Amino acid sequence: MSKRTHSKEPKLKRRRPFREVKETFLIFCEGENTEPYYFNAFKLKTATIKPISIRNNNARLFVKDAIKQKERLVNFDNYWIVFDKDNNTNANFNAAITEAESNGFKVAYSNVSFEYWYLCHFTHTSACLKQNDLETTLSKHLKQKYSKDVKFAAKLYELLFDKQATAVINAERIIKQVAANTNPALACSSTTVHLLVKELNKHLD
Repeated sequence: MSKRTHSKEPKLKRRRPFREVKETFLIFCEGENTEPYYFNAFKLKTATIKPISIRNNNARLFVKDAIKQKERLVNFDNYWIVFDKDNNTNANFNAAITEAESNGFKVAYSNVSFEYWYLCHFTHTSACLKQNDLETTLSKHLKQKYSKDVKFAAKLYELLFDKQATAVINAERIIKQVAANTNPALACSSTTVHLLVKELNKHLD
């Protein structure tokens, strides 16, 4: 009588839960409230954002500090730097942009200030607006007084969200108008914040 052989069933290994690897953005911001709160408000599904505020109104010193921190924070996929012309000299501002780009940063600059990006949600103008004029004009469009404090900064993304596509179009239009001028310091008013916004928007869905 032949012996019956029992085939052994292969043991099933329990699958480890799938963990999606998200793209990472490290964003160095010159502002303490305005920029960090704005970028933190992006509700991304396939990426994460870490804004870091560096308080230094000197564009070149700000960039140098960001470079030092970038050397320590090496585990990010995308490195962006966000700063304004403000009262920097033309030479200082342009040198800061060049130095940032040569050290692996993508630059989202504003001339004169980040508030110009907000203004692009309502209109496009290449007039060189001073900071007080920007804030006054923004207050009129927002129908409430513009402020840099934490509470106001925290709600601006939502307030402006439905006009964001318009802001991108307006910012791009102004950049094209000044494209012949390769000197960002002389391109007042203008901004490249829309480049960062477009990158972040790829990760909304």
